[in-house]
Amino acid sequence: MSAPCCYVKSSLQVPYGCVQLTVNYIPTEWVEGETLVFDDSFIHSVKHTGSLDLTCTRAVLIADLWHPQVTLAERSTINYMFSSRQNSGSIATTDNS
Repeated sequence: MSAPCCYVKSSLQVPYGCVQLTVNYIPTEWVEGETLVFDDSFIHSVKHTGSLDLTCTRAVLIADLWHPQVTLAERSTINYMFSSRQNSGSIATTDNS
């Protein structure tokens, strides 16, 4: 595992046939109302082929979760490593204790 998190992306508004999510070189049509969960360590991208006007607006709810294989000790270490950045406001973490 090379990344400590999983992404949860829930599509609130996605124009039909205009958005494709690729994870680990596997393209998937992104459908409105679907929730996708994937391991952040895989290469991933989103391709939006619709127009730039309001008829093709994409709205997504995104949550970053700890990868299930990250232990509590590893979480603590990662939080400690980034604590100075957190205090500057550049990284937000949640205390799960």
